[in-house]
Amino acid sequence: MLSKKAKGLLIVLVCLSLLAAVLCGWRGAQMPMEHVLSTLPAGDTIYALDQGKDVFRFYKTDRTGALKGEIRQKSQSGGIYYSYDALTRDGDTVYVLERQAEIVSDLVVAETVCRCNFENGRLEAVWSLPVKDSRQDTNRAVQVRSGILTCFELDSSGKEATATLMQAVAGGELKPLTTFSYDIGVGFTDFYVGASGTVAYTTPEGRIYTAAPGEEPQQRFPLGGGDQALTLFANDGGDGVYAAGTDGVVYRLDLTGSGEAERVSLPKNAAFSPEDMSGVGFTDDGSYTAARSGGKTLWAYTGKSVVTVHDLAASSGHVALRALLGFAAVWALAAGA
Repeated sequence: MLSKKAKGLLIVLVCLSLLAAVLCGWRGAQMPMEHVLSTLPAGDTIYALDQGKDVFRFYKTDRTGALKGEIRQKSQSGGIYYSYDALTRDGDTVYVLERQAEIVSDLVVAETVCRCNFENGRLEAVWSLPVKDSRQDTNRAVQVRSGILTCFELDSSGKEATATLMQAVAGGELKPLTTFSYDIGVGFTDFYVGASGTVAYTTPEGRIYTAAPGEEPQQRFPLGGGDQALTLFANDGGDGVYAAGTDGVVYRLDLTGSGEAERVSLPKNAAFSPEDMSGVGFTDDGSYTAARSGGKTLWAYTGKSVVTVHDLAASSGHVALRALLGFAAVWALAAGA
């Protein structure tokens, strides 16, 4: 039989281990965001890319913040550091562009388009893209539609800055479709190719140009060639491009037409705050998601109301695992004492 002292120690140990399980489970249930880089709405589902100190986290959640899937990728491995571009969606499949660069030289060594496998918690390489200039990002604005990849290959080595629209089937090599040129002293910022094949791109001056297949680019924003600089450029995955000026007023450009941008009517509680919003993603019904407060919250507008998510709620399995680890840690420490 155990002595009174042994029984007392055992009771204390059990209480401490249960307390540790509760605390670890509680901490595991709350998953704060650190710096959301990209958001992607898909009906009631929201995808997001969050950059932490040592890890990138890919989330699949909803407007309640319930975690439906997660992928974790270390930001460094050996002498290589990783970075990721904006998320893009093809139906129910999400892709991201992964870049690998040497830590010492900062030279890009690989650019790969990966499928986000939330069910198994990993990224899966689909397309390996050529790196034409290791001193800068070669491939930009990755999109996938019906399994076909498009992206823009940048080249600033000539008298003009050029961007070539490239295309590839799954596992195939990139092939050029068309090339755009702009003043080398200004260059390009963002790109998008609509479902109709019309290309939209922006410049650091805050202008949007569009070019239908076989046609010369034309300025579409600001309205009437005014001085309103662009602070937001987003798309809805189809043929809608959204732009906003410094006052936060939002306009929509229809890439299938040639008319002026139309102002989007939004309730006051859903208005853009350009200085506080990033990673904006739209759907074709006008709903959108974004990161706010320096990337520490998710913000979703459904067309009727606004929802703000401060912390993600982990799944019950994740909470139970954290609780079990807390419980086991106390017994492990006691055994080693």
